[in-house]
Parts: sequence; C-alpha cells; structure tokens
Amino acid sequence: VETFCYTFNVDVFVVVYSIIDMQSFKTAEEILLYLWKNDYMSSKGVILVGNKADLERRREIPAS
Repeated sequence: VETFCYTFNVDVFVVVYSIIDMQSFKTAEEILLYLWKNDYMSSKGVILVGNKADLERRREIPAS
C-alpha cells in the first residue's frame, strides 16, 4: 500500500475483500488502518467492497 500511495496520485481507494475468506478481510482491515493512520482518509475517498456475494453459503464474514 505504501509504495502505491507514493507512486500514484489517487483520488479514491477501493479496498476489496472476499466474504468467504477471513484472511482477506483481515488484510483489508490492515489496509484501512494504514490509510487512516497516515491521514489518507481525511483527503481521499475510501470504498470497502465485500466480493463474492454469490457464495453466501460459504460466507465467513458476518453481514452486519
């Protein structure tokens, strides 16, 4: 994330995780925390996306 933030002048961050993979969600949390700690959220948009919603039966991440 750090290299990406310094290499490109972005307006919005889209963080995508898989609803069937707890590790991908934890990684998304780490990315969001990094963005928050380094003050990117105060000036840039951030969108969190739960992917693979069609695999609801295999969901590991609670919906609420």
